[in-house]
Amino acid sequence: MEPPQIELAEPGVVLSTAVFDAPRDRVFDAWTNAATLAQWWGPRGFTNLFEVHEPKPGGQWQFVMRGPDGKEFKNHCVYQEVVPPERLVLKHVSGPVYLATFTFEDLGGKTRVRWRMEFENEKFLASNQALILSANRDNLEKLAALL
Repeated sequence: MEPPQIELAEPGVVLSTAVFDAPRDRVFDAWTNAATLAQWWGPRGFTNLFEVHEPKPGGQWQFVMRGPDGKEFKNHCVYQEVVPPERLVLKHVSGPVYLATFTFEDLGGKTRVRWRMEFENEKFLASNQALILSANRDNLEKLAALL
């Protein structure tokens, strides 16, 4: 995999892009299959406990991320759109609130993923930008290693 491109695209918006050496169906499944998703989601050193994962419109995704120091972070997302294997849209409703859109582009055996995060609170993003950009990079690199 080429290094992912992660940037502050505009105020309040983070855009992360990566090309994976795997077919689109397999990459999409890594995002929607709870057992696979739990293996790579989150920054390096974090683990996940998924309580609910329903990748369908209106479906819930509730999980706890545990950091290397043992600190736990509860997360709650609601799926807005699920269009296999092309697109996922979810809203992270536990703080910080943001809308995440994932698109999966077929590149003939490879897949380009575009991940757009639109934060409701631009000040939150501004003060946490380095952490968020680093976490997104970790996510994409961990997924590439798994695929």
